[in-house]
Amino acid sequence: MRNNNKLWIIMITFMITGIITSIQFKQDKNRTDIITMKSLYEEQKNIDNENLEIERLGKTLVELEEKLKSYQSKEYGDEDIVSSLEEELEANKIAAGFKELQGPGISIHMKDSEQLGDAQDVMNFVIHNSDVLQIINDLRSGDAERIAINGSPVGWDSEIDCNGATIRVGNDIFAPPFIVEAIGDPQKLEGILNAPNSIVQLMKIWDIQIDIQQVDNITIRGINSTPTYKYLKKDEEGDKR
Repeated sequence: MRNNNKLWIIMITFMITGIITSIQFKQDKNRTDIITMKSLYEEQKNIDNENLEIERLGKTLVELEEKLKSYQSKEYGDEDIVSSLEEELEANKIAAGFKELQGPGISIHMKDSEQLGDAQDVMNFVIHNSDVLQIINDLRSGDAERIAINGSPVGWDSEIDCNGATIRVGNDIFAPPFIVEAIGDPQKLEGILNAPNSIVQLMKIWDIQIDIQQVDNITIRGINSTPTYKYLKKDEEGDKR
């Protein structure tokens, strides 16, 4: 009787194993069927992105470990730690645009066209906020490190809006002529602005008056206001993504 029970147990075990094996085989077969060049490409891109993120995090980890070692070393006193943190704070203020900065760059003077033909659309002959925005984008693509419009610094969240014959930059309103200044590589910035099909070349077609000058030293004041956020919140550890 006991031998019969063992035999049934063995038979049932083999049946279950067979069913599981067949299911896995079918799953693998289906997976093979849906593999396409597009899915392979996407998987490769995901792997590449993950590798880049791992590399970035690795560098950050090394930097933080080096900094921690410096803080923990006997030669590194409290004053040195305070000095290091002050340097980081200063660097962050510069990155956020809160500090007045100087450097070589470019100056762009713009005025509306004086050729306002009766039979033509007058709106083509005046400067719009969209024109100024495109110039700002061109300067940023040329690695401009700081930009100002009529002396008003342009931050990452600055609003540039059209207000009749004037444009508004944040809380400041300016009438023509508009003067855009940018700190960066003067030759590179001028080359991008004068490139074929650039907004500057298009504006010249409508006889907008544009004068571009390379400048040895430009001073751009810091941003006075501190950004406020209604919806952003810190990503606390453990939050679901």
